[in-house]
Amino acid sequence: MPDHASPPRSVCLLRLSALGDCINAFGLAGALRALSDAPCLCWVLERRFAPLFTEASGKTLLPLVALDLKESIRHNFRQLRDAGHFDALFVLQTSLKASLCSLGISAGKRYGYDRSRAREGHMLFTRCHVPSPDDPHVLAGFLAFAAKAGFGELVPRWDFRLSNAEKAE
Repeated sequence: MPDHASPPRSVCLLRLSALGDCINAFGLAGALRALSDAPCLCWVLERRFAPLFTEASGKTLLPLVALDLKESIRHNFRQLRDAGHFDALFVLQTSLKASLCSLGISAGKRYGYDRSRAREGHMLFTRCHVPSPDDPHVLAGFLAFAAKAGFGELVPRWDFRLSNAEKAE
């Protein structure tokens, strides 16, 4: 059952790390961007993964906040505050570091995993708990966030744009 009467107009995706999971989060972002009434998106991830989602020209494939977790909490929270306010935050990672980072993000609704998937105190940082899908794949779990927020069933999209030089390499 969707949580919104209508889907949120702006969504922040929080998935800091784990390369495969970041690529699956990008599939969720692509699905959301493909909607005719696509929300404004921003993705918070670790700085070390940002180049994977940046074109050769330096333009990011979607708005990113790239956190350096070796920096001070104050520095990272300033970056998160500067990202603005979002209607919804999807906390797509259950680690304590991700949950703590979520505190720096201004959002109307904070979506997180349900009891069966949450760990490390994750449920203390979120209020809208996303039911576990029947499919145990991480991507199915990510897509469940979109369904819970009122976007319906989505088809993931990975719209990487590689230059000919990158393809040759």
